[in-house]
Amino acid sequence: MKVENFGQELRGKMSKEKSFIIEDTNVVPNKTKFAICFSIDNSYAKYFSVVLQSFILNCSKEVNYDIIVLFNDLSIENISRLSSDLPKNISLRFYNITQIKEKFIDKNKFKPRGYWSESMYFRLLIPEIFKNYEKVLYCDSDIIFNDNIDKIFSIDTEDKSLLVVLDSVAQELKYNKKRKKFIENELNIKKSSCYFNSGVILFNLSKIDNEKYFESLTLNLKNHRNLLFPDQDLLNIIFQDKVKYVSQVWNFQVNIQIYQQAHLPYYEQEYLNDYLAAKANPIIIHYSGSEKPWQNPFLFLHYKFWEIAIKSNFYTEILYEDFNEKLKLISNKNSINRKYLIAKILSWITFGRAKIKIKEERVKLKVKVRTIKNIINGDY
Repeated sequence: MKVENFGQELRGKMSKEKSFIIEDTNVVPNKTKFAICFSIDNSYAKYFSVVLQSFILNCSKEVNYDIIVLFNDLSIENISRLSSDLPKNISLRFYNITQIKEKFIDKNKFKPRGYWSESMYFRLLIPEIFKNYEKVLYCDSDIIFNDNIDKIFSIDTEDKSLLVVLDSVAQELKYNKKRKKFIENELNIKKSSCYFNSGVILFNLSKIDNEKYFESLTLNLKNHRNLLFPDQDLLNIIFQDKVKYVSQVWNFQVNIQIYQQAHLPYYEQEYLNDYLAAKANPIIIHYSGSEKPWQNPFLFLHYKFWEIAIKSNFYTEILYEDFNEKLKLISNKNSINRKYLIAKILSWITFGRAKIKIKEERVKLKVKVRTIKNIINGDY
């Protein structure tokens, strides 16, 4: 086989099987009017493979599933590896977002931010891409399915456009006045305590008017150029009165457990009860925040990720990434220890917002210090 023909032949082979690349302007349902959607690039393909394995382990064998991956930068090799050895009841398809990206994302000058790539914006285009569907469950690729998710499609949406889970920051705003002010004044969100997370969202597409939605999206992009969490902030602005909140079992965000555990007893009782119930038996575990289980071996529920990762055919690459992260930490040991000591001292002598910010940084650095210590001692 000639090398230049490999991609074309592989595409042809995949189109005859369960997995193939979609290059039309929208996605047509495959056996069902419900779909599960992800958005990845080459750098996240290996982690998505773990997500996919966790789904396979927990899905019903009697139900047909339509999984669509939105991509702009994803190699044929990664598509092929992700598509291998799928159960017969799972259809995995890859939607090349290039055309619609040029129409909406490039036009509005979407930009990557921090550790988020451009692919974070792709979920904003779901109403257009999936207009032939009734409901689409969007999930980030830093999650793990810990149980069967079929029930989420039958939850009564009460004519709302989205099913969502409160963001973990919602209960933290009493400690973060600056963020609270930003959400209420800059984003014009009436109740900051209702701010939701965009990592797991069920789109009730029959209740979304595409024309009005994209008008609102374009307008808010012009009016808000310095969003902290771009896709999440935009969805909160547009749908703030059109969402139904569901239990945290559907999007259990682990970052509170790492950084703000001391605050938990002071959360509103209803939220705390739901949090504790979700913690005991989460359906979807979301490794939200900047630290991931392949970076921090002491992240809460990290072992759930590694239990699945070993079943992935990307396991060696994930281990290599894990090794590199540990190596970076050890190499920067003195610098991290010094930063932690400075943050610790400053947290004693500062006041107000500066103290809050420094204490948050101190907690993060303490996790890294502890991680380095355990890596050196071999206790990981």
